[in-house]
This record gives sequence, structure tokens and C-alpha cells, in this order.
Amino acid sequence: MRLPQLAATLFLTSVAFLPVHGHAADEADPVVATVAGVEIRASELTLAEGDLDPQFARLPDEQRRVAALAAVIDIKTLARKAEAEALDETEEFKRLMAFQRDRALHNAIFKANVVDPVSDDDIKARYEQEIAAVPPEEEISARHILLETEEAANAVIAELDAGKDFAELAKEKSTGPSAAQGGDLGFFTKGRMVPEFEAAAFAITPGEYGKEPVKTQFGWHVIKVEERRETAPLDLRGGCRPGSSAGHARALCRAYPHRAQRNRNRCARSGSEKRLRRHQPGPAIRPAFRSRTSPLQGTLHGH
Repeated sequence: MRLPQLAATLFLTSVAFLPVHGHAADEADPVVATVAGVEIRASELTLAEGDLDPQFARLPDEQRRVAALAAVIDIKTLARKAEAEALDETEEFKRLMAFQRDRALHNAIFKANVVDPVSDDDIKARYEQEIAAVPPEEEISARHILLETEEAANAVIAELDAGKDFAELAKEKSTGPSAAQGGDLGFFTKGRMVPEFEAAAFAITPGEYGKEPVKTQFGWHVIKVEERRETAPLDLRGGCRPGSSAGHARALCRAYPHRAQRNRNRCARSGSEKRLRRHQPGPAIRPAFRSRTSPLQGTLHGH
């Protein structure tokens, strides 16, 4: 926000929400301010808040209301000027208003007949139906030691064969970002790592390490698998209202059900894992009217 705009906003703070006397305003929609004889009501302020740029969402509530008030004042001031110039009588304006009316009616009937009738039980039943249709995936927890040469990797395997601790060797010798965490990569499913690393890791028995180093574009890896398990369903605890965890499940079931597979965010991701992981598209939960066809990219994190 520019300094002059900020100054104007700070000024508005002192006058915007003072009680307004002498108005026969409906108690359900009170007048919150009067500008040049034009009343601004609470409902208009609420509409303006919903139309603010997303950057304003980070502001405290009071500052956001001030920004919305400034927007309403600007809208009403210029609207009165447009009326004075008879811009509302042009054919272009009338066509725009007809379209805006149809769009508002479209949204209203969608909300009344599709969104509002959906209950918490409906969401839970749909969620369970979608989850039941998705087979569980296997995931493993692994560590790795990244080295620059095959000779260095074989030397590390020899030390492991002699009884050295894998995590301590990773801290001492690994050149990867996860060295400080003992090479810990957390849990991952198939399709999340580069192919060479993934194939080797999923072939190792839990509790053991690979007897041969694995070559990727990052270097040579010595891999140990800590645990193997099936992925757990997404947690649906909480209510099914917006803002709750199941509120997200509502959007998930309605907008992108086939991505409601599993909660893959249960563990922190190390820097090394981010480098090894294949590039994935955005969040699993997506807005209802965006494309569902976002193919995986062939690029890799890191270099």
C-alpha cells in the first residue's frame, strides 16, 4: 500500500466506525458511515471485504474493514459521478448489468440448491465412499548417504558392514542437505522420488541397507529403509463447516474427489528429500471450477 493511501486509511480509521445518529437504518443492516450525504451500510462493507485483493487477508480485522470502507467510498463517489454523466444509460452498461444479474442469479441458485443442502453427514458419507474406492498405497521411511564417487560409497558400505551406525555415518560423510538429520528422508510413496533411487529403496527390506550404491544425477547413494507401511486415510476429524479440517474435505469431495487418496503430509520433509522428489502439481484440494487435468511434470527438484 502506498504511503498516501496508508495515510488516508489511517484517517478513515478515526471516522469510519463511529456510531451514526439520526438515521432510521434497519437494525439488521445499520449505517456505518456517511460520506458526502451518501450512506454506507454494513452489508456493503461486508461485500467489499469479500472483494478485496487476497493480500488484504493478512491484515488484522480492523485494518481490513478500513480498507473495505475506503473501497466502498471510492466506488460510491465514482458511481455518482458516472450517473451524473449518464453512463448508466448507455447500451454497453445495460448489457453489462444484464450479464452481472444473470451471473449473480446463477451463483444464488447454485448456493441454494447445491451447496447449502449438503449436510455434515452427506460429506462424511461421500468422503468414505471415495476413500473406499482408492486402494491403499505402500510407503517407506528411508535414510540415505549421498557421496560424490562410487568408491566413496563402497567405502561407506564397508564401514556399515563392520558395524558402524548408519545415521552417524550420514552425519559424518553425506554431502546431501539431510546429513544433519542422519540422512532421514521421512516417508514417501512410489512416484515421489527419482526412478533410480525409488527402485532401489523399495527393493530393500526394512531395517537393512543396500549392499550396492545407487547412481542418480545427484551422486552416489547408500540407502537404508527404516519402515514399510500402507498410507493412512486423510484425517476427517472436526466439523464439516468451512474453516474446519472436514470443511476442506467438503471441497475435496465435491471438486477433486480422486485426489482424496491419502494424507501425505504427516511428516516433515528434509531438504534432501525435496531435491530427490519428482516435481508434483499444486495442492491436492483444488477449487471447484479449475481444471482437473494437471499432468505431472518431468522435472526434478534440486540440481
